[in-house]
Amino acid sequence: MTGASRPEGDIDRARYQFRILSDTAAELSGVRYPHKILETFALSAQGGVGARGSFAAILGAGGFELLAHSSLSKNLTPEYAGVLRSHLDALEGERNAPYFVPSLQGELCPGRCELLLVCPLDEGKDGVLGLEANLAGRTYDENDRQLVASLGTLFQTSLRFSLFAARVELLNAELTKRNDTLDRQIFHLSALRELSREIIRVDMAEVMDSLLLTILGHFVRPRGVLILHDRGTGATLTSAKGGGEPPHLNEAEVDRLFFLCLAGAREKRLEPLRAEPVERLEAVSELPLGFAPDRAFIFMLRENLYGVLLLGRSLDPATEAEDELLQAFMSQGVMHLKNADSFATISALNEDLARQNEELRATIAELTRARDRISVLEAAGRRI
Repeated sequence: MTGASRPEGDIDRARYQFRILSDTAAELSGVRYPHKILETFALSAQGGVGARGSFAAILGAGGFELLAHSSLSKNLTPEYAGVLRSHLDALEGERNAPYFVPSLQGELCPGRCELLLVCPLDEGKDGVLGLEANLAGRTYDENDRQLVASLGTLFQTSLRFSLFAARVELLNAELTKRNDTLDRQIFHLSALRELSREIIRVDMAEVMDSLLLTILGHFVRPRGVLILHDRGTGATLTSAKGGGEPPHLNEAEVDRLFFLCLAGAREKRLEPLRAEPVERLEAVSELPLGFAPDRAFIFMLRENLYGVLLLGRSLDPATEAEDELLQAFMSQGVMHLKNADSFATISALNEDLARQNEELRATIAELTRARDRISVLEAAGRRI
């Protein structure tokens, strides 16, 4: 009777363990979250062999990276993770399939861990399963080990797929981010090309307005001010865009603005037609500008004619590439401002020449009339 019941019990046990494998495989199918896989693995193995407790973890180079555990939680210390990592690294030969680690069972394992299964993963990581003693007090036999090893194979495959899918998602997110960055760069470069077509005006005020609006629009800046100051004549031109009242700075405040911008610039010696970024803007914010500038540039068009551009904080996070493009926009914008200033200078010279020509014509006409009167008087004198 006993001999007949034992094979029948073994058959029932085999059926039960097969069902455990089948149910676990179905549950892990399509699961993408590593923690869910760890929990399923630990509970299936614990229930399959009747263990008192269990833990499942991903072991990396620096310790346990992810844990799913039950009664062994207090014993899964960083020190134990270090001992386990050192022991696995010391094993000879490359292992791909799940394997038991007998030398770390018993006293070296956390709690009363009787079985320790290691499932090699990618990138130097391992999946680890620990099982406590059997609830019935029996020793784990070969069938138990076979079930745990089979579950380990399912666990290894599912976890590798999950980690691979996570890496793919991260790569896709990074590629999407890079594509977005590239699209923005292309957009800004196209805008830089369009800037030359847009600013074909020769009036200085129109050039200032067009340049400021273009920069604010393409770099998502809500406020901006562009100021030109001729220190020789004291004249100031201001273009303010983005809403709010334009700043009304007196001559002393304009001088202070340019002094503070020059003091905060990277290069203290300004070169003609070169826009220098202003790195320190704390003191500039104290001036009555109507907003707190986030970026600023100072430049010199010619001797005694200086300019400064002040921009509000961007609505989008600025990138290093966009900072370089903003510098390119400013360099090209300074050239357009210089052209407008040169045209104004040439126009003023032409007007002065025209005035001098008109005065010369008037003088010649007056001299001609005087000569004619003299000729008439001389003729009258001869007749007398």
